[in-house]
Amino acid sequence: MDTLRHPGDVVAPSPRARRLGERWTGHPFRAAGLVGLAGYVGLTLLLLGFGVLVINSPAIERWDDDVMARIAAATTSPIDTMAQWGSYLGETLVVIAIAAVAVAVMAWRKIWDGAGLLVVGLLVEVTVFLTVSMTIARPRPDVDQLDPAPPTGSYPSGHTAAAVVLYGTLALIAAARTDSRAVKALCWILAIALPSMVGISRLVLGMHHPTDLVGSLVGSLACMLIALLAVRTAIVAARTDEDPSHLDVTNELPREAVPS
Repeated sequence: MDTLRHPGDVVAPSPRARRLGERWTGHPFRAAGLVGLAGYVGLTLLLLGFGVLVINSPAIERWDDDVMARIAAATTSPIDTMAQWGSYLGETLVVIAIAAVAVAVMAWRKIWDGAGLLVVGLLVEVTVFLTVSMTIARPRPDVDQLDPAPPTGSYPSGHTAAAVVLYGTLALIAAARTDSRAVKALCWILAIALPSMVGISRLVLGMHHPTDLVGSLVGSLACMLIALLAVRTAIVAARTDEDPSHLDVTNELPREAVPS
């Protein structure tokens, strides 16, 4: 029988989060917001740099075009239909609906750090995506596009990035709340499979270049790390005054590693 951990035990404070959190003792929302803002700025600059490199490299552009031409030549009506369904997993309304239900359930169960991870991760993802996409404004692939094109550019893929953050974060939360290895394995299989379906579907539908997905993968994983640091920092900022011993990082070290 699975043993569920106590609510609020999805993430634990880290030494880096402790150092940051102690600067904003008593202000957890400010702490999380500042970490999220810093992460947004850094990640936006990183993805803008990668995007500029891609669109100004003829070799990369030729490779992108060649891959998309091969995909377009190989697709059939059944494959296109499956791609439409796969793309729905990363649709904005679907992501919002799943995230809203998940946050509501976690609020009811008082899993506040899990809810924070999901909210911060998705907020950073959407703001970085919109900023980069509007700035780079990369045209869609030069193939038939089988899905209505949103007003944003091709780079990066918002569907793919949102799917990675949503399903990856949910897997992280679920895996942290159970001791069952089978459940943990299933969570991570789904966390890899569902975003992969979204990304491949967006290629089949002709909506993105392969390098758009590379940028999305890097960006979405970074969003999850930013959210993790933001929530850990908020936990420290909220608890330092209440229970300093709870945050003693030496308690997490092996006994022989604790200085005498």
